[in-house]
Amino acid sequence: MIISIIVNVAATRAKEEFYIIGDKQLYASLGSRVADETIKNIEQYNTVKLS
Repeated sequence: MIISIIVNVAATRAKEEFYIIGDKQLYASLGSRVADETIKNIEQYNTVKLS
């Protein structure tokens, strides 16, 4: 739970860039709204870039 809070704080305070290095499934397992939205945005961005 504390890791989820730390990630939420880091993501919501990022001004210009936010880097996530690690396992997407592990990040998704945090059960956080911010993590879920971040993954959704990354997947949408990757879809546009790959098209």
